[in-house]
Amino acid sequence: MTDLWANIWVEPVILESRWWIFAAALAFSMILTVAISPGRRRYMGALKLAAAQGTQVMAPLAGVILVRSGFRHAYAMEGRGFWESMWLSLLWGFGFIVAGQIAVRTIPPTSWLLRDLRDANRAVWKARLGRILGGRR
Repeated sequence: MTDLWANIWVEPVILESRWWIFAAALAFSMILTVAISPGRRRYMGALKLAAAQGTQVMAPLAGVILVRSGFRHAYAMEGRGFWESMWLSLLWGFGFIVAGQIAVRTIPPTSWLLRDLRDANRAVWKARLGRILGGRR
């Protein structure tokens, strides 16, 4: 088992440009959500909605942009082949996404933000379905 672990582990190389891409994607996601979600914005407030959206997409974005690219770059620098570095970095990225989502959903205060976002989504969809099905006129 230690041979397998020694073959899989490398020190990830996260370039500065990846941090900028991560920050830009996170900011774009937050701004877009606040801009096109008037019901959620009305229910939660713009700042709280932006924080909840950022919390929700932070782990998947970091897993793909930072962790996966960092491990892929490290494997490539180590001399591994293209496909091997892609699959191994996919493993690390997926593991980070799962662990990050579990942490974000269970540890306060991010769990509170996600609960409020879920409640806002539920209220918006309940009102929308009520209008569609003729419940409110």
